[in-house]
Amino acid sequence: MLKRCLLSLAIFLSILCVAQDKETFSLTVGATMKLDLPFAVENYRISNKDRISVEEISKKQLNVTARALGECTLQVFGAGVTKEYSITVKSNITNTLKRLRTDLDALPELDLSINQDYIVIKGTVTNPENWKTLQKVLPLYKDEVHSFAVFKPSAETVLNLKKMLLDAGFPFAAEGEKPALGELTMKISPDAIIITGELASQQQADKIRQILSTQTWLSLEEKAGSGQIRGIVNLDVVQTVLQVDVVYVGVTDADADKIGSQAPTLSGSFQYFFDMIAGRKAEGSTAILGVSMDQSVQFLARNGITRTHNAGHVSFLNHDPKGGKLHTGGTLSVKVSGDDGQGSLQDIDYGLNITIKGGLVSEKRVMLDLKLENTALIAATGDTFNRSVDSTQQTIYCDLDKTMVIAGSKKIAQATQKSGLPFLRNVPVLKWFVSEEADSKAETRLLILVSPRLLKNDPSVEIEIPLQDETAKTYKDAQTDNKTLEEEKNEKKSWWRKLF
Repeated sequence: MLKRCLLSLAIFLSILCVAQDKETFSLTVGATMKLDLPFAVENYRISNKDRISVEEISKKQLNVTARALGECTLQVFGAGVTKEYSITVKSNITNTLKRLRTDLDALPELDLSINQDYIVIKGTVTNPENWKTLQKVLPLYKDEVHSFAVFKPSAETVLNLKKMLLDAGFPFAAEGEKPALGELTMKISPDAIIITGELASQQQADKIRQILSTQTWLSLEEKAGSGQIRGIVNLDVVQTVLQVDVVYVGVTDADADKIGSQAPTLSGSFQYFFDMIAGRKAEGSTAILGVSMDQSVQFLARNGITRTHNAGHVSFLNHDPKGGKLHTGGTLSVKVSGDDGQGSLQDIDYGLNITIKGGLVSEKRVMLDLKLENTALIAATGDTFNRSVDSTQQTIYCDLDKTMVIAGSKKIAQATQKSGLPFLRNVPVLKWFVSEEADSKAETRLLILVSPRLLKNDPSVEIEIPLQDETAKTYKDAQTDNKTLEEEKNEKKSWWRKLF
């Protein structure tokens, strides 16, 4: 009797241990698995009847059939114990492989194979569009597919990127040569593309980065994402000094009648230029002369315009927000009257101030903000003066080493004439507007010539200002007299002094 009890207890404990073990298995949709149980089945419970169905085929056997993708739990009860199964329903891996091959038919470079109950993808994708296709397909298969594919841009892909940059105005330096300003170099490594260059402006650098950001296979971040390689951008904005030469030109109605007289048939651009000089265009109108400042001044002189004054040049760092300033005039300690009628002694700058800001927009072109300001002192009562300030401002684009002609404000002439100060007749530029002859001063207009260039180690460009008609003969006679005096002086020297 005792032996029988002990044997029954051993069998019960054995069944209990088996029942407490949770079994895990997977089925593909439509497949069936037979379960052999260590006890007679009394009942069972399915956590999700949409996933599987169960059929009892004997007291100790069940058939489990997979119905839909997903996971569920099957609990079987009998002999006072419970047996639990964790079941994962997967798609038919062979059918899945067929569907995947169809979806990736445009990517023959990929190798697809089955590894137990999932699919493995291997290979190198060189076309960005193909890589996009792969990234769209993979989420459809989730855990059924494991991808080890990598992306590496083809030579054609890199050439397309270079063409985009070229079309945007960024040339590449020749192989093995040092890149000039505005030129780029591109180096390719297995996991990165390095773009290097010195540019004229920050806007150019931003434009290049914008183009690179459109390439989904290229990452500008420190760590590239899946299917990307790094884009390392080493772009510097050139640290150079711009020098803008400034020449003021006075044009009278008589000058306007003479200009262009040697060219009876004018093209549209030249006709516009002559109309602007003659005062037939609005204030602030501009015209570009495709030559240097010196050649521009000589051109005007050959056409009868000789009232020119080389004001000098404005120098400033490329894109320096402060820019540079040039003053033509003088400073007076005068009594300046205020709104209350009282006056105070102050140092007042009078004349023309031109402030220039801006910088390179390309290796051969600049953008300049020009502000021209005229400060006039107008005689009031006694020894007091009123101060009048007139200013004009505009933005221009000009090629380096070319000349831009700007029609000045008529108010500059009007304010200077109104001042009535006799000492202005000795001030450059302003003296053109204070002639004793009323007709002469009323007819004079101001032109401003500006010519930007990069400041290099070579000497400043000399601008030869032609003599005015009324002084040319005097200058020539003076040169002749000086030459004669020098020759006479040499004749009086002893023979041995002539050797030294």
